[in-house]
Amino acid sequence: FMEKRTSRDHLYNRKVCLKNLSAETELTWKQRFEICIGLIKGLHYLYIGLGGEIFYRDVKSTNILLDEHYMAKVVDFDLSQLGMLNLDHINMGLNGSFGYFDPEYFRTL
Repeated sequence: FMEKRTSRDHLYNRKVCLKNLSAETELTWKQRFEICIGLIKGLHYLYIGLGGEIFYRDVKSTNILLDEHYMAKVVDFDLSQLGMLNLDHINMGLNGSFGYFDPEYFRTL
């Protein structure tokens, strides 16, 4: 559980029936930028900081939780792949959530 719920709750300006989020939840552009930077730092740590051992393959707004200071936390590692940077051992099949795929991803299949 995170105090500010998911980034989706804020990006789509949904009213959330919790004591901390009972009013409008629209993010400022500065907050959005800082959330993106936090997400990038988290993904960078998973991919580079751990020696290239975790490939997170399901980035979407519901998998980005926000703490009380709107710091991004990456969750849901079900589709993640463990492995070293040797791409011969990485499952590169179609994975992720439909609607969040990079259009160029389909062209490489």
